[in-house]
Amino acid sequence: TEGKVTACLDAPQPLSSWSRAIWEPLSKAAGRDALERAATDQQRDTAQRVRAVEILVERFGGLTGSAVATLTKDAAPEVRARTAWAIGRTRSADEIPQLITPLVADNDPFVGRIACEALLGQPGEIDSDPLAAALAKRLGSPTKFDRIAGARLVPQLSKETFRMLAVQ
Repeated sequence: TEGKVTACLDAPQPLSSWSRAIWEPLSKAAGRDALERAATDQQRDTAQRVRAVEILVERFGGLTGSAVATLTKDAAPEVRARTAWAIGRTRSADEIPQLITPLVADNDPFVGRIACEALLGQPGEIDSDPLAAALAKRLGSPTKFDRIAGARLVPQLSKETFRMLAVQ
């Protein structure tokens, strides 16, 4: 199984049809559990771990709750950012604010920006007081792209969450 997982994660040009024909059957044979172990294995190369998250989203419907809990606290910012991306694409609209708030508040500007982008386009208003505090951090960031990502979320906030943001 380990060989199949590594072959999946190291597949060249993974979005091309010829590469997919190779790595997709390998991912199915390896299974979700093996790919989640790869995603959370800090001994693996960061690029492999990011790719494992991508495969889990595309082929297995996303990350399990335990993987989300582990990966949102991961040491590698690239892994945390891809986890935010995964949450935004696979979780229900009512779960997303709670799961992604720690990533919106992340100290790494890239992670915070990707987390904000994962929230964009979610149906309905975002109603979350903890998210307001996290978003205030993004809006005060020294990084321009970070501030823009945060500002793009403001129109999606409920009136109550916007009030909380205003007092931050």
